[in-house]
Amino acid sequence: MKNIFQMEYKAPSEHGYAIVDRLLIPDLDEQVEKIELISPVLEPQAHLYPWLVSMHDLPYRYWEEMIKASEGLAGEPPLIKFFFNSSQPLDQLKRNLVNALYVKDTDGAGYIVRYYDPSVFFQYCWFLGSAGIKKLLSMDDAFEVTFYHVGQWLTLPARQHEKYGSAHSKVSVADFVLFSKSIKSINNMTARTQSIPEKLQQSAHVYQALALAIKEFGLQQASDLESFATLYLEHNKDFYKEEAFQRILKQSVGNPGYFHLESTYLLKHGGF
Repeated sequence: MKNIFQMEYKAPSEHGYAIVDRLLIPDLDEQVEKIELISPVLEPQAHLYPWLVSMHDLPYRYWEEMIKASEGLAGEPPLIKFFFNSSQPLDQLKRNLVNALYVKDTDGAGYIVRYYDPSVFFQYCWFLGSAGIKKLLSMDDAFEVTFYHVGQWLTLPARQHEKYGSAHSKVSVADFVLFSKSIKSINNMTARTQSIPEKLQQSAHVYQALALAIKEFGLQQASDLESFATLYLEHNKDFYKEEAFQRILKQSVGNPGYFHLESTYLLKHGGF
C-alpha cells in the first residue's frame, strides 16, 4: 500500500490546534483555556472526552516534549500527540469535532469514535483516505494533521485539490462501525511493525481477515478474531473450509473464546 503520509512531517508548532486526551492529562493547567469536545447529552461522561486547545495557550513543558520527540531525545512519547490546522471558525470547528466523536449503527446502537487517538487515527487514514477523513470530521481543504505514532511524527497533508469524495462515500455506516470495532485488534496484530508502509499494508490485510470472521462466521471476541486472522494470514486463506474448522466455527457461535481455544489446540496437536 502506498504511504499516504507526507514525506517530511510538519512540526507540531506549525499547527493552530491540539486535541488533548484528558485520560492522559487529566490535570492540564487550570489557566489554559480548554474547549470540551462533548455534547450536553454526554456531560456526565465528560472525563472520557478530549479537550481542544489553541497552540497559543499550550504550556511550555508540552512544547518541550514535542521538541525532544522531534529530535529523538525523548525517553517517553509526548503526552500531547495530535495537532491540526483548519480555517474554520472556532464554533464550527468545535461542533464538527464533537459530532464526529459519536456514531450510531443501523440498529441504533451508539459508538465512540476516538479519532484523536493516534493509533486509531492512523487506521482511519488508510481506510477512509484523506477525503474520507475530512468528511468524517466535516473539515475543509485546509485541514491537515500531524500526530505521533510508533515513535515518530506523521503528517496527513492538506490536499487542496482533493474534495470530499469517493473514499468515504463508499464506506457504509455498518462497515465504518465494523472497522472501528476492529481497530484494537488490528493494532494488536501489527504492533511489532515500525515501518509505516509495512504497517499500512499489514493493517489492510488484517482487517480483510477480521471482516470475514465477523461477517461470515459471527465471531466477536478479540481472542477469537485475532486467532482467525492469524490462521488466515500466516497459514492458509482457505483454512476455514477444512472440515475441522467448519465444525469449530459452527460451535463458536454464541460461545465467546471457543474458536481461540479450539483452534489453538488443533494447531498444537498437529490437526492442521
